[in-house]
Formats: sequence, structure tokens, C-alpha cells
Amino acid sequence: MPESSISIIISKHLLQFLDEFKVPTKADRETLINVAYTSLATKLNAVLAKKLAADVVDAVLTVRPPPPAAGNSDSLKKLSYRVIDV
Repeated sequence: MPESSISIIISKHLLQFLDEFKVPTKADRETLINVAYTSLATKLNAVLAKKLAADVVDAVLTVRPPPPAAGNSDSLKKLSYRVIDV
């Protein structure tokens, strides 16, 4: 089986799994700050990460409105349109 066919099969199964596994959450400011903090805290000290997380989220929300509810794999499907035909 060609490598590209295997990639397509794996991608389809992965998207199916993500659709079944997803847990709907709200993407409000506080949740986004927690996500940003989790990422930044692996690179910076905790106090700086906490301050920067709020600043980064506020800056992003100023430029772009909040995303739809998390757990929605439609955005993943849109990103993967070049790999598979969903």
C-alpha cells in the first residue's frame, strides 16, 4: 500500500477518534488564560507566565474574536483538507 494511502487512512481514523473523544468546553477569557499559562509556564517562571498569559490573551482577543466552543474538530478538518477528503 502506498505511503500516501496509509496517511489518508490514518488521518480519517484520527479525525473520527477526535470527534468521539472531544469534550465541549467554553472558550471564555479565563479558559484561554489558563491554556496560555500552561504553555508559558513550561518556558518561564510562574509569576511572569501568569502575567504574560493574561496580556497575551487580551491582545489576541483585541485582534480576533473568541473561537467557537473547543472540542469542535471542524477547524482540524479545514486544516487537513490537503491531506484527506473529509
